[in-house]
Amino acid sequence: MGLLSDYKICGDPECESPMSRVQAVKSHEGKDCRFLNFRRGDTIFVYHKLTGKREDLWAGSIDKQFGYFPKDAVREEEVFATMRKVLETQESDFFCMDESGYPLDTSHLDTDEDDDLNFQDHEPKSSQISPHSHDTNAQGTVASTESTVKEREDEGGNKELIDAAELLEDELKTSTIPEQQG
Repeated sequence: MGLLSDYKICGDPECESPMSRVQAVKSHEGKDCRFLNFRRGDTIFVYHKLTGKREDLWAGSIDKQFGYFPKDAVREEEVFATMRKVLETQESDFFCMDESGYPLDTSHLDTDEDDDLNFQDHEPKSSQISPHSHDTNAQGTVASTESTVKEREDEGGNKELIDAAELLEDELKTSTIPEQQG
């Protein structure tokens, strides 16, 4: 099974907390178990947003169902994440689980580069079980802004994509003026 995209944007370093709450403006039925099925009006908690080679899909949950869905099928209603962390995707980001939380064999699934994201008005089928739990009592609403992503190389020569604001923050930390002794 291939990766749907090479990077994802999360609201925390572990990608475990919901980034936002959205409402479906269209019904959606995915083509396989990696996709979240929903009806217009459903509330979805978003855990990460794909970026890099594919930016049209977000990942979220409705109750215990978890999966990917087209971002243009939803409207963001409340933003919980105050930070944005860009991480490389892993094979484990795209597997499906049964009702007991065990991984299913998904070797027959492709990368979905030409995915047929269907917007339909009929009853959705079941989808992926959520490894996340959401906090419906998250406090406050934070304005959502798209950020610039830049590449940074660490001491070991490893490259990572980071938010430009994070890069600026790191530069400010390393260039601080030493305290005056008096």
